Amino acid sequence: MHAGLSSEERGWIRRRINEAGLHVVCVATYVRVGDPGLSDDHVLGELEAQMLLARDLGAAGVRVFPGGAGTDSDARIARRLAAAALSALTSGYGWKRTTRIPEERTSGGL
Repeated sequence: MHAGLSSEERGWIRRRINEAGLHVVCVATYVRVGDPGLSDDHVLGELEAQMLLARDLGAAGVRVFPGGAGTDSDARIARRLAAAALSALTSGYGWKRTTRIPEERTSGGL
């Protein structure tokens, strides 16, 4: 599965998953929210696409990666996740769902 699927394809996949008695817990992504080499717009676009995929599949979470280290990276991650939270609230996905960042950060976990 990927964010480029049409709404019809996503619906078909979700029906097959539900018919099998399964549930999508999380959409695992390669989005690197702290990557200094990517613009905020690029990262937020990727995050929004993944949140919409998760919503369409009934997933409760979206997994992202830090992609940077240090104080500047922490601020970048916080800024981007705050913007993603606002987008999630207005898109129907909701921020009560989980966005997980693995604890592999060199500056500690968030």
